[in-house]
Amino acid sequence: MANSDVNIYSSFDSYIIESIFKDNYPFYSLFYTENIKWQIYEDKNVDIIATVSSRKGNILSINMNSIMDAQNYGDYKGIEYYILHEIRHLYQNEQIKKYKNKEYIDLDEDMVKNWIQEKKIKHTRINPDGSINDDFYLQDKEKDAYAFAYAVMKYRYEDSFDPYIPDVYKKPFLLLVKKWIDIFKKEDL
Repeated sequence: MANSDVNIYSSFDSYIIESIFKDNYPFYSLFYTENIKWQIYEDKNVDIIATVSSRKGNILSINMNSIMDAQNYGDYKGIEYYILHEIRHLYQNEQIKKYKNKEYIDLDEDMVKNWIQEKKIKHTRINPDGSINDDFYLQDKEKDAYAFAYAVMKYRYEDSFDPYIPDVYKKPFLLLVKKWIDIFKKEDL
């Protein structure tokens, strides 16, 4: 994990984040082996835990206020879940870049083309009226990231953590989760 270019608020926060990366490396290294750059940022909304922006150099940004909120409860699984989700977005961005550069990609070309199209449409998680925007969650890139993160958390923690999944997800989503869990079992993680 490369974090030399960013400010860390405390060694404890850095330790927590580094531990999350280390503990989950066997899972995400199945598809993503690039060095992950990450930074801490502040957003008052603790529900915005982590983000990745391909326009800002694919740096995984983690909300300091979310970490402090998790610290109050003594449970960092929610932070871990969204870091895993964002790592999958890092992979998606990498595959898009390789496709555009006519390099080898790890998956179906149509999936990558779809992700490219989805990035052109700026769906927000929440509609202007405050309701959940199902269109955001129905994007393939979001389903893919949620399925991976959900599968890791279920595999690692079984029923001791019940990750958030959007209400709009149905059976196809759970089939994606099962696919990931089957891979983890095959790899004996």
